[in-house]
Amino acid sequence: MTEQTPSTLPAGAMPEVEHCARCDHHWLTRRGFCPRCGAPDTQMETVSGTAEVHAVTVVHRAVQESAIGPAPYRIVLAKLEACPEVTVMALAPEPLEIGDAVRITRHGATGAPYLAQPA
Repeated sequence: MTEQTPSTLPAGAMPEVEHCARCDHHWLTRRGFCPRCGAPDTQMETVSGTAEVHAVTVVHRAVQESAIGPAPYRIVLAKLEACPEVTVMALAPEPLEIGDAVRITRHGATGAPYLAQPA
């Protein structure tokens, strides 16, 4: 069986976070050790994509087209409800505001890895 990495997860999949069994810390990028306590005993967990928007940026001029189309497009930072210490950067195909509830999903293997859509 092939291990699923962030680049092989299917579009629409829920986010995966790495979790430290020793100190209960969560983080988004795979490392194989805990960045807080250094423990090597970590595991990947699929979490609910429910999140709250904490920042919104509208890109009006871009060097290249985004994974969801040409500028203008929105990039949001959202904190995952399941592990609030994890902030996800995602493309938003629809207008969003700070405080909005969103659902974070994988966009696919190319371009921005996450999409934020109204919950």
